[in-house]
Amino acid sequence: MKGSRPPGPNNVPVARGRNPLRRPVDRLQHRLELLLALMVVAGAIMVAVVAGNAEYASQSSVLQEQRAQRHQVAAVLTTDVRTSPAADGADMAGRAGVRWTDADGERHTGSAPVRATQEKGDTIRIWTDGSGRMTGPPRFTSAETAAWVAALMSAGAVAAAGIGARYGLRRLADRHRYRAWEEEWRIVEPTWSRRRRA
Repeated sequence: MKGSRPPGPNNVPVARGRNPLRRPVDRLQHRLELLLALMVVAGAIMVAVVAGNAEYASQSSVLQEQRAQRHQVAAVLTTDVRTSPAADGADMAGRAGVRWTDADGERHTGSAPVRATQEKGDTIRIWTDGSGRMTGPPRFTSAETAAWVAALMSAGAVAAAGIGARYGLRRLADRHRYRAWEEEWRIVEPTWSRRRRA
């Protein structure tokens, strides 16, 4: 008959999706692995969203704070440029003494990175903080990029935990199967051995 399934032991038809050789522990393991896979997917999505949002908020706050506190001001080179040769022997950027005035009119001096072609008396732009001290530029790392990195790392951690849990589940199921096989062999082996000797 077309589409019929072969009979199982004792000519009993096997229900679709049922394998008579699969033990209850095999079916339980299969169901738990499916449940674990669903939990890992859902957990990875949730953790990625939470971690990404938290990182985005944190980075946005830092970037806004830095942009609000750091400003560029004009500074005059007070010394000649001190350069250090690059690996290929070409003169690269160096450092020079600079002088600048902050928003309150207070004068400051310091050492700033400059191009090798600049000379004493040239004017450059430097970054200063809220108190007029020289600092680096605001971070230009995108908050979105940081959020994506955090989300992917978090999702990867959940996936790794899921893989570890699946490995542990498989080990437990295997130990149960081995115990069951040993018990069945203990019962069957004497009868089987006599039959083989005859």
